[in-house]
Amino acid sequence: MRAGKERALSASGPAGHVSQQHSHPAPSPHAMAYHSFLLEPISCHAWNKDRTQIALCPNNHEVHIYRKDGAKWSKVHELKEHNGQVTGIDWAPESNRLVTCGTDRNAYVWTLKGNVWKPTLVILRINRAARCVKWSPKENKFAVGSGSRLISICYFEQENDWWVCKHIKKPIRSTVLSLDWHPNNVLLAAGSCDFKCRIFSAYIKEVEERPSPTPWGSKMPFGELMFESSSSCGWVHSICFSASGNRVAWVSHDSTLCLADANKKMAVASLCTETLPLLAVTFITESSLVAAGHDCYPMLFTYEEGPGTLSFGGKLDVPKQSSQRGLTARERFQNLDKKASSDMANAALDTVHKNSISQISVLAGGKANCSQFCTTGMDGGMSIWDVKVRPSRAPRPHQSLVSHSSKRNQYPQQSSSCLGVPQSGFCTAPLTLGSKAVGEQPLSVSEPGVGAEGSQNQMKDTARRSRLQLPLPCCSTAALPSPRAPGCQPALGCSNTEIKVVFLLFLLPS
Repeated sequence: MRAGKERALSASGPAGHVSQQHSHPAPSPHAMAYHSFLLEPISCHAWNKDRTQIALCPNNHEVHIYRKDGAKWSKVHELKEHNGQVTGIDWAPESNRLVTCGTDRNAYVWTLKGNVWKPTLVILRINRAARCVKWSPKENKFAVGSGSRLISICYFEQENDWWVCKHIKKPIRSTVLSLDWHPNNVLLAAGSCDFKCRIFSAYIKEVEERPSPTPWGSKMPFGELMFESSSSCGWVHSICFSASGNRVAWVSHDSTLCLADANKKMAVASLCTETLPLLAVTFITESSLVAAGHDCYPMLFTYEEGPGTLSFGGKLDVPKQSSQRGLTARERFQNLDKKASSDMANAALDTVHKNSISQISVLAGGKANCSQFCTTGMDGGMSIWDVKVRPSRAPRPHQSLVSHSSKRNQYPQQSSSCLGVPQSGFCTAPLTLGSKAVGEQPLSVSEPGVGAEGSQNQMKDTARRSRLQLPLPCCSTAALPSPRAPGCQPALGCSNTEIKVVFLLFLLPS
């Protein structure tokens, strides 16, 4: 991917038309710029206040600082103080101080003096690698998560002129992978490898005043557990507070996105996605989130406050359609032997990032009304995405297939015994004729005991839907009376269902 290449930002799904109350980002033309810094993966990054410089780790013990000169990026500083790989970077916007942590179990606070960055060692008192670091909103302390199953809250002691830390230990049972501060500068959200998301009080009476009550609680002594959730069943890779601080979202290794709302008695909404595990998440409005991970593209998710549910809004990296030459039978057999695949569709990624996205950061607008965000990944590249929020409008007729919430009242939802059926209430499967894939077509599912006339009408309906690219409704056995209503087609994977697949045979002349 060339540096500076631009591609339109678009969301494939119903999220393009939203209301201002539940703001979703809408596409804008020429909304993305990509720059490749390195051949090595970018482990972590942080921006300065005016977004003219970026500090990143090239997957080693160094920190490189790049400055934007026009359309180019030039390296201006190299910070070499860690003895192990740098795992976390954060840049304080007001004080212009950098904090880094690494596998050498140390943290450094970097101060710019003249044109040289001077490090100050912070003793974390841990015996395992530090994994993440975050400045507090007021920049008078920072938190470090580590493999020692604790969080170090570090603050500067004026009397002794050095950095000291306090530990939050209980009830953490594994490595802390992600941290984020509440806007009140006291509450701290942490995600760890014990599948838990927690919110602690990090109140330090030496450096701040007593905090006021929040929806998460009123009593906030240091180390107090304010919230704990185990809605996910995987390592919590990333966690993020909303702009108001009343909501917290996190993503885990089981491809699940969860959100807890303090205004709804800390109710947790979870959404199990169909993607590979997500590694990063951030709020872009109070009700919209962007997440990304091993699928190499950012995705939009929205939270509906009324029902308290999360929904998938679509991919934000939709590739342009490109014509590909069909493969001959000889090429298919050759690919099957060489690459264990007969198709060349997956030979190259058509996404902007060519490897997993490891971090997302908000560039402009803040979490309340983000207008621009940045992604970095294991491909050594950085993408800048523009986000535009627009008011709602009535959906057009051809968009009725993409929203599973709009079809919720028409077709019954699938039961827990149904497998492999999309949550939208439609069942679709790739229909193949011979060895040539036709594409996504509805799969014909017939009921046992249907007469010849019913079968013919059903086949006509299937053919009509195939021409119009319409899906077939799937009816759950749990939602139907007994006997099943005539003409209703059962979902794939439901019990007591006979599935008949119609094959088309072509007679070739001998």
